[in-house]
Amino acid sequence: MNELMLFGTLSAQQTEAALLRGNAVTERFGLTLTPEQCGRLLERRASALRETERIELGEGILPKLAVALCDSPCVGPENWEEALGGLTELFYHFKGACGEHLGDDELLAALLVRQIALYTANESSSVPAAAARELLRGVLFFLAVPEEPDGGGEADRAARIRTLLSCDLADELARGQRRAQRDSALTLALWQKVVETLPPLENRSLCDTLRSIGRGFRCYDTRFFPQRFDCDIDYQLSQSVSESLLGINYVNQYLARLAAENSLLTRLPQGEVRAVLERSCPDWRGLLVNLYAPAAANALARTLLGGEGLTLSDGEIGALRERWEHVRPERIENDLLTAADALAERLALPRGAGKYLSSCAREVAVRAESLRDCGGLRGVFV
Repeated sequence: MNELMLFGTLSAQQTEAALLRGNAVTERFGLTLTPEQCGRLLERRASALRETERIELGEGILPKLAVALCDSPCVGPENWEEALGGLTELFYHFKGACGEHLGDDELLAALLVRQIALYTANESSSVPAAAARELLRGVLFFLAVPEEPDGGGEADRAARIRTLLSCDLADELARGQRRAQRDSALTLALWQKVVETLPPLENRSLCDTLRSIGRGFRCYDTRFFPQRFDCDIDYQLSQSVSESLLGINYVNQYLARLAAENSLLTRLPQGEVRAVLERSCPDWRGLLVNLYAPAAANALARTLLGGEGLTLSDGEIGALRERWEHVRPERIENDLLTAADALAERLALPRGAGKYLSSCAREVAVRAESLRDCGGLRGVFV
């Protein structure tokens, strides 16, 4: 601990000396720091380092931030100290979010200065803490750096950071902004297609979800907060979207999967679809239930038995139980995957909808294997 305190003291002394030397550069813009101001900035730096659990040796980032920020129109003598202090805290949180090393510090500092200036329209050099955190998440999104993984994805995160080490971060940020704008336009077109091709099934949560997504496009921010897409998604998919996806990426995947579900539902006999939903959940119109899963399961079973449509008799469900009574789980999955391929071909499903149906078939196989010895397959097929 004594050694760490010694290093911290030496680093603070070096930083203060560098800040005072930097006055020679910044005074051209009417900006200078007194020793008292340097002391207060060093206290803020020390606090930020503690919060982000970092140790910084040498001069650190503060003198570099001063040089990067001094020509910004959003700073002046009256807020020079506050601007440097706020940006220092923001910088350390950004470095903590991106990993220990992400490109050259001067370039990263300039990038952060630019984003804050643009966000505040050059009217301020500081932002509230909550907005600062969201700005950082937005920069990470633009740079395609996965957020802190929750139980996985560390390798992808590390690989992306290594790639960025040799990149111009400003160019990468601009490229990420263009990508967000493009993806927003593509996702809006996908949303319109989904709305136009909805099956004639009146489910409240599905309609509410699509309306909310439509409203979300009006305020989606592709310049600063691409990781946020403000909408309420209540309708549950048969195959859920990974929570690691953010912003427009999440909405795009959600709509793509919903389109795959609708491709099947609109190609099935609507009277039989409604009958299956009634047996599966009598209040399917008002509750938060997925419409695809029960219809897809019955369609797979009927196809496997050599028929069409969705209606299954008790005898047919019993025949499936006998077929799978003593077989290995792999046989059940293979049967249902074969049925999925045949059904997709017969209904001329788009490729993505066919792959989605195969994923559903795998889930049905797991449920069938679990329930075949527990009273039959009525929990899987209705």
